Amino acid sequence: MKVRLTKFIVALLAAALVLGTLPAALASGSFEAVVTASKMKVYRQSAPHDQVGSLPKGTVVTVKDYKGDAALISFQGRTGIAHVSDLRALKDDDNSSSDDAPAKTEAQDDGITRYDNKSVWTKESCKVYAKPSSSSDSLTLTKGVKLSLVAVKGDWGMVQRGNNVGYIDMSHLSTSEVATAEITVETPAKSDAPSFSGSNETVIYRFLTQVMGYNVAAACGVMANIKYESDYKVTCVGDSGTSYGICQWHASRKTRLIDWCNSHGYDYTSLKGQLYFLQYELKTYYPAVHSKLKSVSNSAQGAYDAAYDFCYNFEAPASRASRSVTRANYARDNLWSKYRT
Repeated sequence: MKVRLTKFIVALLAAALVLGTLPAALASGSFEAVVTASKMKVYRQSAPHDQVGSLPKGTVVTVKDYKGDAALISFQGRTGIAHVSDLRALKDDDNSSSDDAPAKTEAQDDGITRYDNKSVWTKESCKVYAKPSSSSDSLTLTKGVKLSLVAVKGDWGMVQRGNNVGYIDMSHLSTSEVATAEITVETPAKSDAPSFSGSNETVIYRFLTQVMGYNVAAACGVMANIKYESDYKVTCVGDSGTSYGICQWHASRKTRLIDWCNSHGYDYTSLKGQLYFLQYELKTYYPAVHSKLKSVSNSAQGAYDAAYDFCYNFEAPASRASRSVTRANYARDNLWSKYRT
């Protein structure tokens, strides 16, 4: 048996106090799954198996192994243990070689029709939402974006693209290919765009509160991290040239910053370009962090929590636990005192 799998079994047995009794059968093999619980708890893989965080409903994770109700999951390069009952397996649309239309799964009493990798395309420019509500956070899709339809309830379709899951009005979807396109972040109309005049710190605060809709505490949490990463300097270079910008985007994330800005008409060396990329990256690649920032209380404790989570799960520096505490203290003790109303 592989060493990785052996270590996993040992970890699961040790985690029994947290996750309950585990049956003998072990299934292995990596596959993707979507979180079905409103908030799925994630536990540390190694002893003492404390809870280390949670993932919101709709997040797509990779299940590396599972045993009974304990699953070893991977999300954005990090691993942990979660309850199998909080997950539903997804079939990879890219690995399907059949030209036949995927069959619907068995009808259920919850009024939801589920599909196995049904390919659909956007008929026109439209929005995909974080929740089945037009008041939730959204991204704009251009005409011709290919999606995998996961489920339908009423007028709402749950769709997947890569590792991202969202909700869209079914009237915007077609089962026939119409074009090719990409996801773009909706840029505010010119009259609604924030002012980019003033100090970088001021502009960043204004963008986080006016464009991204964060409360003061959440904005302080993000800004504390930017302060420690770059001191608000847009052209800050680190890690022998492999990290760049206000958030010190590193390696492939630096490349993604440059490519995204170039394809969306922004200068990646500008504060404006980096802030709009930050918005895109949070919503697209770090939805759990974005959700946390949107939900923290507008208080000193909220500023602490926002800074800690942003450092630990978005910036993820070396010695991130201790650095998360340092930045959280700065957000609470310095920035919150400065910006609270």
